[in-house]
Amino acid sequence: MEISDPYFEQSLNNGLIVEVQDLTRRYYGDYHKVTLEVTLRVPLVGGLFSDQNHPGEALEKARRILGDEARSVLRLERMGVPSDMVETIRTRLWESYHRSSFGYFQRPDYPAKLVRQLLDKRKKTRPFLQPVT
Repeated sequence: MEISDPYFEQSLNNGLIVEVQDLTRRYYGDYHKVTLEVTLRVPLVGGLFSDQNHPGEALEKARRILGDEARSVLRLERMGVPSDMVETIRTRLWESYHRSSFGYFQRPDYPAKLVRQLLDKRKKTRPFLQPVT
């Protein structure tokens, strides 16, 4: 499997797109670092901001900050995995994450909450340093 090939990809009914890439690599002898990179993507559309006073303005502001879609990335990792256990561990990592998270992901309000969370996170970051004149 090449890194650019998704290990898993699914579009949910609420508009959320879940993509998982396998970034597993061998790092020492027969030991591997099993890594699954989970990307949650939400295309920015007006319906995400329907509960706000000015949904059109909120959508344009979100697009200026996040682009055409909001993205959240998480890595699931396990170190020290022997070659003969790589597929088993990869499957266990994904199944555990799927069991614990997909109930939330499938909620109708989850994409809007994720977008708001990402926008709030951007607000909290420090602005670029300005030179003193």
